[in-house]
Amino acid sequence: MIHFREDGTLVLDGSVPSTPLIALQDNILLSLATPLGSLFQRPEFGSELYLLRRAKASSALPERAENMVRTALQWMIDSGRLDSVDVTPQWLARDCLGIYTAVTSSVGSINVPYWIPVPNSEGIV
Repeated sequence: MIHFREDGTLVLDGSVPSTPLIALQDNILLSLATPLGSLFQRPEFGSELYLLRRAKASSALPERAENMVRTALQWMIDSGRLDSVDVTPQWLARDCLGIYTAVTSSVGSINVPYWIPVPNSEGIV
């Protein structure tokens, strides 16, 4: 089960992250991997990245994914957990979009990779 601690950190099944950077990475990955609206406690939490698994590959898809990542992580900026977010999407293969997210926070900087399988019918890459 996913829940929020009093300090705003997300945790799974009551586990306690071992370092602030691991907690930050976990929060980012949970924000990206959780479908938007699927948590009844916080329907605004999550991302729409899951929709890309049904999208057809196109040259516009990386920009769409970048916007989805920025939207999903906005809560972390608004709450002061992140200072900046830099998102770099790129095609890794004909059917796989990689999204590299570099974030800066008061506890340090971290790069978080995320991959999305995307049906490819237009020969991108």
